[in-house]
Amino acid sequence: MQQNNQGFLKTVVMKNNLVCLNEQKGLVYIPGNQIDPDAGNNGQIFKGYIGYNTNQQLECCVKRFSIPTYNKQLFDKLNLELILGRQLNHKNIVKYYECSTSQNNFYIFMEYCEQGSLAQMMSLGYEDELMSTKQFPEDWSIEMMSQIIDALIYMRQLSFDGRSGAVHRDIKPDNIMFSNNVPKLIDFGMSRFMDLSNVTPHKGSPIYMSPQNLKSERYDLEKNDVWGIGIILFQLVEGVYPWRSELQDIRDLICAQEKLKQNIVYTNKTSQKLQDLITNMLKYDEKDRYDWEQVLNHEVMKPYFKYIFEEINEIKRLILNYELYEKLKSILKINDLEKYVLDLTLNKIHKFKTYITLDTQLDQKIKELYIKRILQKRKFHTFKREILMKSKLQRKLVKHLELMTLENENDAQIQSLRPFCQIIISLYKEDMIFDHPMSLTELLELAKI
Repeated sequence: MQQNNQGFLKTVVMKNNLVCLNEQKGLVYIPGNQIDPDAGNNGQIFKGYIGYNTNQQLECCVKRFSIPTYNKQLFDKLNLELILGRQLNHKNIVKYYECSTSQNNFYIFMEYCEQGSLAQMMSLGYEDELMSTKQFPEDWSIEMMSQIIDALIYMRQLSFDGRSGAVHRDIKPDNIMFSNNVPKLIDFGMSRFMDLSNVTPHKGSPIYMSPQNLKSERYDLEKNDVWGIGIILFQLVEGVYPWRSELQDIRDLICAQEKLKQNIVYTNKTSQKLQDLITNMLKYDEKDRYDWEQVLNHEVMKPYFKYIFEEINEIKRLILNYELYEKLKSILKINDLEKYVLDLTLNKIHKFKTYITLDTQLDQKIKELYIKRILQKRKFHTFKREILMKSKLQRKLVKHLELMTLENENDAQIQSLRPFCQIIISLYKEDMIFDHPMSLTELLELAKI
């Protein structure tokens, strides 16, 4: 098979009802088995396989886009979807597997979600003037949407080609799929990295766009996604859109959104707590609308994101410990532990990096530590190297403590030594609890274990 200049295979081999796009990888799709004819943003979705007729055969969905002539804008959009999709690794985001081209078509092979979309689940099977949908239990709606929010928070920590923080920009029920009762976000064709100096307006599905996006104004990328999630949450529990009025065109939608400035009407079925959350997510003015950190901190969502705040608190503890270590090492004149303390601190922080961007000040402090580490011009450690560093740090601390025991350090130094040792020991021993002031002898014995 020959390749084009983008590196995608072009030859198509017909086999019964299957179209084979790549024999070596077993990329096939079934033109006669279209998954939801209404699904797909500027494309069609079919059932297909990777590794067809092998022991590793994987059922998937295949998104096919027609490119009649060379269309750079569409090709760039597809390329961005692939770039983002291949970086994403989250239980609530559909996996991207492979891609291919044939003649005037472009194909993306993705995870197959057998339960269909949220839009299908919400559909009443008919349309009325209010575009009503099914209503769902409040607890289920919150728990399900908290998983989608978790996926959007995860996207914030992405980085590619010098840019960081990604947003979806096309939040809607059609782009939330289900597999084994797990909601999964799809369709990253409208996504972009959070370069706020270059926002392209009017992107997404109009009825889920923020007012600023809908009016083609400059808008906050993150708060545009918050608005979309707020609209879906309202629909799930109320069964209608917040404006509760018939819409004929975009102008009607703009007017309907403006009415939300004054009041959002809820039924008694929706709890006061959830009403408060949705109302703050649907604030007309961006400056008043919640960001993701505020959403996560709301009493409705906080129980679902407890682990995030626990991780952020642990990161803060590690940073504060390192800052205290910097002060104490000067007082104690112990300067040969620096590289071990810095590396092991960064290693622990790295485990929680997904949610660092929720706290910009914390993020900045971590960047400063990494810059300091880079300027030392040492290799970053592997797992085996980490074990070795912990062992060396322990031996050096024990040596210092033994020397101090012989020299009978004064009380002022002992006072500084206690927190210093606690910081060091906690880097090579897990789950250490210091529940009482320790003598120098006790610290030495603890350091040796």
